[in-house]
Amino acid sequence: METRTKERLTGALILVAAMVVLVPELLSGHHDKGGAADVPAARPATEGPPLRSYTMDLRAPTETAATDQTALNV
Repeated sequence: METRTKERLTGALILVAAMVVLVPELLSGHHDKGGAADVPAARPATEGPPLRSYTMDLRAPTETAATDQTALNV
């Protein structure tokens, strides 16, 4: 092989090796090495707006659904 071809292949291999090592580190995000002590504590239930809950009756009679649909057909 020619010397120029060997130099290009060597340079390409070095670039590929650098990309294999560096790209996953860049894409993995921030690594926190502090531990559990740095994690903020959860908010007590008394802070913030109250939670709302809704109950849906899935066993509702089909008659109510039929009457609601007839109102839409004007």
